[in-house]
Amino acid sequence: MKNTITNKKLQLGLGILGLTGTLFLGGCKDVTKPDNTDPQENFSTVILNFTNTADAADKMSDTVKFAVSFSAGPTLSKNQTIALKSGATYTVTTELWDETRSPKVDMALDVGGDSDIHQLFYTVSGANLTVTYDDKDVNNHPVGLETTFKAGAAGTGTLTITLKHQQEGTTKLKPAIDWTAHPQGDITVGETDVEAPFNVTIL
Repeated sequence: MKNTITNKKLQLGLGILGLTGTLFLGGCKDVTKPDNTDPQENFSTVILNFTNTADAADKMSDTVKFAVSFSAGPTLSKNQTIALKSGATYTVTTELWDETRSPKVDMALDVGGDSDIHQLFYTVSGANLTVTYDDKDVNNHPVGLETTFKAGAAGTGTLTITLKHQQEGTTKLKPAIDWTAHPQGDITVGETDVEAPFNVTIL
């Protein structure tokens, strides 16, 4: 009888340990975060690569770099001036990097892979510069990793590049935008992943 009681106690104890272990392992999952949502995106560097459509040898790159990352506080450590030739047209690719990790992470791949919930906006102030989109997402809406810049009359100004993450929980906000009213997208929709200011000079 004594052995039977001891065995029952042992089984009960193991059962409690098993239950405790199950609760502990289950607690590792963040139940406050819905499944299939993106993790925190981090951006530290934005690079623009220009190629003159009339002269393939005329290339340049300009960079905005944050001291840590945009999400950690938008303190700039580098802010280059874009210098374009009046009357010239440039094809432009935009690079996005997280250099807080080692090795650094190409965040443009993340944005391109989820292009139906991301859009880059190019806001020009002062300079005579026109930006058009050359890439589309699966819904035929602009993305902004590939663009065309047309430089007008000589002058100076600023260009602000804003990346919007247009999703709330598991709801994709970008496809629901009124694209008739906003054919170039709506910068007021979604959260700002990064905002990079460039100075612009047209020569």
